[in-house]
Amino acid sequence: MADIPEKRKLPPHWQAKIDAAREIEAASLQLEQDLKYPINVQNNVMLTAYMPDIVTTLVYHLIRRGWRRDDSKAVIKPRPVVGGAFEDLVAYVPMDAPDDPIVVEPNPEPDQQLWSVTPVVNDIVEERPSD
Repeated sequence: MADIPEKRKLPPHWQAKIDAAREIEAASLQLEQDLKYPINVQNNVMLTAYMPDIVTTLVYHLIRRGWRRDDSKAVIKPRPVVGGAFEDLVAYVPMDAPDDPIVVEPNPEPDQQLWSVTPVVNDIVEERPSD
């Protein structure tokens, strides 16, 4: 069995690049999590799942612009919602709110059909005009 060589130290400039890449990756993951179901001033939720490129584009741009999360300045935090329409749904609550998940009762299916349309097909048979 061959001996495993000792772990070699990288040159300082390579190690600095690797450390910077790790820090960028960690900040990117934090920002991506923060952009899950963002809300606006009127408390409307933006469903970013329907705009797949927006999150990755914003993360890439903002991280390169220097964005880093500072939890000491946060006024809201994500709180998981269980039983909703989406598996990864979060609600943004004040920082002093409890951390346990918000449980939502699923919407029951209606007992009756509320509205329906009966299709009508009209066949019109005409002879083609001769040219």
